[in-house]
Amino acid sequence: MKYIYLLLISTALIVSGCHNHEGHHNHDEHDHDAHEHHHHDEEDDDDDHHEHEAHENPNEIEFSEAKQALFNIQTTKVELAPFASIINCSGEILPSSANEATVVAPVSGRVVVSGKTLVSGAQFSKGQEIVTITSDGVGEDLAKKAEAELEVTKNEYLRDSLLLSDNIISKNHFEQSKLNYQNAKLAYEDLQRRGLKNGGAKVSSPMQGYLKNMLVSQGEYVEVGQPIAVVSQNLRLVLRVDVSTRFAGNLGSIVSANFRASGNDVNELSKMQGRLLSVGKSAENNFVPVYFEFQNDGTVLPGSFVDVFLKLQTSQNCISVPSKSIIEQQGTHTVYVRLDEDCFEPRDVRIGLTDGISTQILSGLNPDDEVVTNGAMKIRLATLSAVPSGHNHQH
Repeated sequence: MKYIYLLLISTALIVSGCHNHEGHHNHDEHDHDAHEHHHHDEEDDDDDHHEHEAHENPNEIEFSEAKQALFNIQTTKVELAPFASIINCSGEILPSSANEATVVAPVSGRVVVSGKTLVSGAQFSKGQEIVTITSDGVGEDLAKKAEAELEVTKNEYLRDSLLLSDNIISKNHFEQSKLNYQNAKLAYEDLQRRGLKNGGAKVSSPMQGYLKNMLVSQGEYVEVGQPIAVVSQNLRLVLRVDVSTRFAGNLGSIVSANFRASGNDVNELSKMQGRLLSVGKSAENNFVPVYFEFQNDGTVLPGSFVDVFLKLQTSQNCISVPSKSIIEQQGTHTVYVRLDEDCFEPRDVRIGLTDGISTQILSGLNPDDEVVTNGAMKIRLATLSAVPSGHNHQH
């Protein structure tokens, strides 16, 4: 009995040992499989990491399509195209003589200002009174004198007409009498037309426009023909450009110009009915004057000094971008290039000539690059916001 009991215990231990060994073997296989799976995951992670690093551009700027719409971000693809040669000069805006008139005194007398305050810029309609010239206290009344002269010559003419019919006077005497009457009548009508009456003559604006210069003051004595005021319509203006004599060889190639007054936008003569008037044939203080005429849109003031971009016939194929696309900072010029729908990249460029509207790009851009033409500063400001270091663009 004791022998049978020991045999059962031995058998149980043997079976238990076999199961433990199998379990240990299965555990090793599981650990090995898990290790292989873990190693495979690490390889996949490494591949993803390397692929992401290869795609990531540290200069990328993420700017969502919603922000682009909010700030009206606009772009255009650049391409090789003709760009006119440019000469940078200075110039001055002058009034056009065709739209300006000097008003003179029709009679001698003293200036009487009544009604409107006569300051530069005051508006006048055609025929509106500017001042009155009165002869009171400064000599005889020209209107009364002219009226009396007309009356005398008229009576003499009528009398001589009767005497001629009776052959009492000669034909020559009658003709002279008739001529005196006609001259007196013309002189009187002229004074009436000029507004001379009741001891004074009205001085009126010959056109609708504004008072450019008032040349006399209240109570001042003036002579016949003396300038009283300058009235201008300011419809067309003249741009005088001073071109250095070192560009004398290019004067024959000038076709148009753009100009910019301090702090203002650039004006294009081609969009203002502008035309080249003349090119000087001699130098003045080492500068040759060139004149353009253009239609004033109401934003340009005579007397303004401007920067001028003379455009020549000669041109070359190159890349150019709108000047407002370029941001300058400490001598570096930068544009922003679209990489995809919501991603941009700053690109340093080297610039060349400019006509004030567009600027030539010598290096930094390639044909078909899509450049931001509106809102570049908004994108630049986005780079100043907090962005996780080393990861500027979320995919």
